Amino acid sequence: MTHAALLFALAAALLLGAVLTFAGALWLAQEPRIGGGTRDPEFRPIALAVGAFGLLTFIAAACAIVGMIGSA
Repeated sequence: MTHAALLFALAAALLLGAVLTFAGALWLAQEPRIGGGTRDPEFRPIALAVGAFGLLTFIAAACAIVGMIGSA
């Protein structure tokens, strides 16, 4: 994989991680015990998992991009 293609894939992963983190946070904020929303409380672990997976994806992609830029 070329340097530009790998950087593009990592940028897409960075964007995906940011979107998943934001979606998990919004979903969690609409949970009845926290934000007063109308969601079913049994979905709280799923919202936490989506947010955590997004955050881990974001961090991993950011570290990989910094590593690529540092090695260039």
